[in-house]
Amino acid sequence: MRVGEFIKYLCFATGGSILVYFLLRLFMPIGEHSLLLWWSIGCFILLSTMAFITAGLAAKNAGGSTFIGLVMINVFFKLAASFIIVALYVKQVAPEDKFFIIPFLSTYLIFTVFETYFLNLQARATK
Repeated sequence: MRVGEFIKYLCFATGGSILVYFLLRLFMPIGEHSLLLWWSIGCFILLSTMAFITAGLAAKNAGGSTFIGLVMINVFFKLAASFIIVALYVKQVAPEDKFFIIPFLSTYLIFTVFETYFLNLQARATK
């Protein structure tokens, strides 16, 4: 996957996350939890960009086992960052309801699909 294509799909993932948030606001009381949405979008943009760069390097310079290890490390960092973001949000904002997690989970799901797509394309390049 080329850089321009990655940026295009990254913009789609970001826009999709924002669109889903505003659609969910129509049905759930999540309007006050937009801060968690922005934190998660920023974090996942950073993690996706790092994964794209390192996966590109691994696809060019190493074999398939290095690429698989990279994917596993990416999953670990994404999971750890997710816990940290949610914990910091709960500590700082102290939300009164459980709906605060909905914007985060929708963003997590959208960016996970996006990462799976581009990592799958880059994995094919390692063969």
